[in-house]
Amino acid sequence: VVSGCLELNQSDLYVLDQDINALGNCFSITASEVELDCAFHSIIGDGTGTGIFVTNAADVLIKNCVIGDFGVGIEVNNSFTAVDASLIRNNSKGIVTRLVSFLSTNTDSFRDNSINLENTNPNFTVAAKNSWWGSNNSAAIAAKMVGNVSFEPFLSADPMADADNDGVFAFVDNCAVFNPDQGDADGDGIGDACDNCQSDYNPFQIDTDNDTMGDECDVDD
Repeated sequence: VVSGCLELNQSDLYVLDQDINALGNCFSITASEVELDCAFHSIIGDGTGTGIFVTNAADVLIKNCVIGDFGVGIEVNNSFTAVDASLIRNNSKGIVTRLVSFLSTNTDSFRDNSINLENTNPNFTVAAKNSWWGSNNSAAIAAKMVGNVSFEPFLSADPMADADNDGVFAFVDNCAVFNPDQGDADGDGIGDACDNCQSDYNPFQIDTDNDTMGDECDVDD
């Protein structure tokens, strides 16, 4: 468990247990086989520095992070790094890759960065796919990329949106109405606030007679 900015120099799983407000740089990852799970906590900067700096490392996974207000959100230097299920917002540059760096993105959201992704190696193409880049328009997405970057296919909706304002990101929210506790009494993956039969497992929510009571609970069906 980690609670503040530091160097991660041993292969291990590190789990963030609170939000961090950083002055300048925050995390540096200098070992291979490091997994940093922010558990949806935020790493917020002061407009300068780098949120997470990865250098000369392989098999690095950064996931479930909210990284914002840095000069650079994530910098990958000569490393193999995956960034999953993270919100990278309001940075001067979201991600910067240097030298020969392999970057994988998956279910990430890039919002309000001046530049979303910069690849500084003119002889190498970075493939950053399956993420939301703030637009559904390829030209608009490309306008916030620098260098050789392949970003298609991209997500057509923001996985880190929170339309119901319950503090739970869309891609993990079990109900599209306000339910911050994510209660799911029958364990069917449908939140109680949306479940048409809360007492019985019914992940398909079948309601044959359309009376808003699922067949599993409805004696008429």
